[in-house]
Amino acid sequence: MFLRVDAVKPMRGFVYPLVVSTVLSAAACAEGGSPEPADPGILTTTSGVVATTTTLRPVAKSTVPPVAVEPTIEPLGEDESDVLVPDEAAVRIQAALDEALLDWPAPGLMLWVDTPEETIVATSGWADREEQIPMQPDRPFYTGSITKMFVATVVMQLVEEGLISLDDPLSIWFPEIVEQPFGDQITVGHLLAHKSGIRYFGTVPELRQALWGDGQPFDPQVIAETMIRDHSLEQTPGRLSYSNTNYLILGLLIEDATGQPAETAIRRRILDPLGLDHTYLATYEDPIGDILPTYSDFVAMDGSGGFINQHPLLDRVDAEFAERYFRTTWMTGGMVSTAPDLITFVRALFNGQLFDDPATLGTMRVFSGSGSEAQFGLGIMRVTPSGKEFLGHFGHSSGHVAGVIYSVEHDCAIVVMANSDAQSGDDLMRLAYIGLTALEPASP
Repeated sequence: MFLRVDAVKPMRGFVYPLVVSTVLSAAACAEGGSPEPADPGILTTTSGVVATTTTLRPVAKSTVPPVAVEPTIEPLGEDESDVLVPDEAAVRIQAALDEALLDWPAPGLMLWVDTPEETIVATSGWADREEQIPMQPDRPFYTGSITKMFVATVVMQLVEEGLISLDDPLSIWFPEIVEQPFGDQITVGHLLAHKSGIRYFGTVPELRQALWGDGQPFDPQVIAETMIRDHSLEQTPGRLSYSNTNYLILGLLIEDATGQPAETAIRRRILDPLGLDHTYLATYEDPIGDILPTYSDFVAMDGSGGFINQHPLLDRVDAEFAERYFRTTWMTGGMVSTAPDLITFVRALFNGQLFDDPATLGTMRVFSGSGSEAQFGLGIMRVTPSGKEFLGHFGHSSGHVAGVIYSVEHDCAIVVMANSDAQSGDDLMRLAYIGLTALEPASP
């Protein structure tokens, strides 16, 4: 377990009732209480930063509960003012994260909350289960579909520059799409909003084999052409239907419009200007840093592209499998990043720093979907826990699940990550909502 508090200044005047009933008891929420921490840890002050260290007690294979120990608080020096009490929000977040790990098929979890008043980093479990290395919150991880926010941002920059129009028909780049029923109606805007009707390539057995089987990875251009030429639309354009194929095609449009690899366009337009030095596209760019080990709940596929050997024990994803998987996913989910980099990115994106025209961000923020569930805009998602708006994206890839959400109103960013792929999107959102504890006022 690792927990760091950069400033013990709970945000005042903003109440967020916890919505994670599966993690914090309903009684505790109703009464305004919180679970008692198993171990607040040893707090010391160094250079104005409150560093919290605890007895490391990760949960191997997520089956054994942490062993509670009596809290110990030691001063850094002789002055009693050096002794600090644990921040209430940090303690509650850590306790909830430890409890969540007991019910999750993941070696480890990480939750990073950043507000103007404080930064809280909590982890539970293992980064490396075999070597018994505790979860390390600063290490890079696969972001999955968070990648789509980077892709959409570049596309919208190209729209501002007049190189692409949201109303451009897809037939400009793929003329054969007009042979499909309604194919001549698909636009760039439909691709961004998951409204093209084009099927997800992972549902096609031969292409699924490239993702999860032992075959050779497909070139993104080949996948796009295959889906457009050989497979009918899933539905009429204009209706929401999430499909990774949309963003694979958008990556190709970026390359056509810029004359450079899509990952290079992202780097020159977003990563380098923002100083995101630990973010890159897996297998297409040189790795930066030591990526967290990944674990998956399946080990093989049958000849028809179906999964076999499903079991509750997570297997470590080997480097060869990861190379093949991310070579195929490309612009749909291949970015690697860190929590600090993602926080920098969403702050810049949702505060309009990456566009010349404020209306561009407004266009991205036109959402579709049920009000009680995640809604989709142009490359971004909207969730409304307790009626408060958070923007961002969640991602699921081979061996990692992750999410980043941001409140513009309160300048609060939350990053969540688990180093296994056995969780659902709902699980990930519930975990992210634990971070809302940091936005509750401190007890009087």
